[in-house]
Amino acid sequence: MIIIYFLLLFLILIRLLRFLAVVQQKEYRLDRLATYFNSESGKRDLIKIWPAPKDLTRTGLKRPVRTMRVLVIGGATLLVIFLLYLIIFFLADTDLVKLTFWSLVLVFLPLLVMLVMLPTSIVAMIMTWIELQQASQKISRQKPIVIGITGSYGKSSTKQLLAHLLQAKFTVFATPKSFNTKYSVAKSVNNFFFDQEVAILEYGAYSQGEIKTLAKYLTPTLAIITGFAPQHLDLFGSQENIIKAKRELITAMEKNSFVFANAQNRGVREICQVAGYQIVNYSGKNSQVVFDQVTLDETGRLSFTWQNQTVKTQLIGRHYLEIASAAIAVAQHLGLTQQQIVQQLATFKPTSNFITTNLTSQGALIINDGLTTNPTGFKAAVELIKEIKQDRDAILVTGGIVDLGVKETAIHLELAKVCAQSINQVWYFGLVGKSEFKQVFADRLLDEESLIKEKIDHLSANDLVLLEGKQPLWLLKSLKI
Repeated sequence: MIIIYFLLLFLILIRLLRFLAVVQQKEYRLDRLATYFNSESGKRDLIKIWPAPKDLTRTGLKRPVRTMRVLVIGGATLLVIFLLYLIIFFLADTDLVKLTFWSLVLVFLPLLVMLVMLPTSIVAMIMTWIELQQASQKISRQKPIVIGITGSYGKSSTKQLLAHLLQAKFTVFATPKSFNTKYSVAKSVNNFFFDQEVAILEYGAYSQGEIKTLAKYLTPTLAIITGFAPQHLDLFGSQENIIKAKRELITAMEKNSFVFANAQNRGVREICQVAGYQIVNYSGKNSQVVFDQVTLDETGRLSFTWQNQTVKTQLIGRHYLEIASAAIAVAQHLGLTQQQIVQQLATFKPTSNFITTNLTSQGALIINDGLTTNPTGFKAAVELIKEIKQDRDAILVTGGIVDLGVKETAIHLELAKVCAQSINQVWYFGLVGKSEFKQVFADRLLDEESLIKEKIDHLSANDLVLLEGKQPLWLLKSLKI
């Protein structure tokens, strides 16, 4: 009986770590958790009591990043379990009752974690409100040019490139990494904004009203709408709701403010269909920025001619023309010269928010698009592979795209068909979208860790590997990235 108790406790611990990682990944939001548990992979996770062998390895065990909030939730969950056990112990001290208790804890642990999480959500709401108040007062006192960026994709990369360009003339503050929630943006302003002349902020949302609230406290002077893709459909309910949510950034500004739009994107054009604002197209019809002689070198680095001057960048892929044109349009609007813009474009070094490249010890070229989580970026990366592939074998490494709602199957099937035009083999490590890719690639799809590691050991200079989306730690270590 003691062995059974220890086994149950061990399974509870593994399951607790796994679900703490899930709630952290879903940003402690009940709406995102509900969407996840309604998906096929989420349902499988709910009923997964017995861990797979890889779940017990150091790299395979799904566990959260250690933060104060996740430690509080984990500790409180264990405390609640212990208190419930004491009650059971005093009421009915029999092996059968104890065994039943621990079995029920194992089954209903996800629900218990979410219940314990709720009080921390209330605390988080209060802390967010305090941070927003302080950030708003700080911005109001200093009155910088506030550039607000929103869209389904390209927010962080546009922010970082634009910040680099504007540093040729201004002191610039930009929120770090991909911070775009109310709390993270406000906290960043309070910690790192020190009287800079320009503040570049991202505005993200998982539901309507979130951008409106953030923009109420931190109102942009001008806005950039980067792109639209069917992302987080389960949370928004429809594409129309996503468009309305992104439009909240525009309507938060004063009338006659400037809005810089990626007008070649149909969704962006719909977002910008609001009267009383000056819409500047930085792409598409009537674009303020026009490029000529666009080329990629053998590793995908982008070059182009702008206003009769050749610009060689370190950006990987043609799709970064949209981001470059947005940064150029805003920089021109704020008074930078052509020479300043060209020089800054040439010296910008892409961060992890951009596609980066690596060479393995065997000479295989790795194209790392690890932060892409939308169909548009996925297709753009595959188009890049198609253009620079030459005679090499192209391998796609992906786990699919989450939060696509009812269109999940159709979108993954479409992506698989697009990939089939240039990808020779797929290494799949997730569950979302795997059946659709398997339908297209058949035996050219590998999903076993041991087989993928064996393939990694035999990579050569004749191989081109595209990492699309967040990758498991074991794979990155195997590739030595």
